Amino acid sequence: VGYSALVWICIWACLAFGLKWTGRIAYISMGLPIILLFVFLIKACTLEGASEGINAYIGQWDMSVLTERPDVWSTAVSQIFFSLSVTFGTMTAYGSHCPRGEPAFVNSVVIGLSNSMFSFIA
Repeated sequence: VGYSALVWICIWACLAFGLKWTGRIAYISMGLPIILLFVFLIKACTLEGASEGINAYIGQWDMSVLTERPDVWSTAVSQIFFSLSVTFGTMTAYGSHCPRGEPAFVNSVVIGLSNSMFSFIA
């Protein structure tokens, strides 16, 4: 019940106080999980046997799969679109508040790379 009340209070604050409060709440609700993700990553890297797991996850790549199975590329692209599709409406709403001269291509590349980086870390 407590988390549900917290969410409804955040929604009420966003609606009642407008864009300025929405930005403040977004900094907290997005910044805290990112900080926790890196804390968990550092903790996991210090555990016993972490080097074997990192080597199995990152160190042993079979690059021939990328040329022999072309469906891997479409699966990877669909995964990125799926993970970004949850926030398409929000990105459109916030994009309307960007300055006119804001570089849209650079912003989209940063969003896509950030999404991939956090998916890789998580």
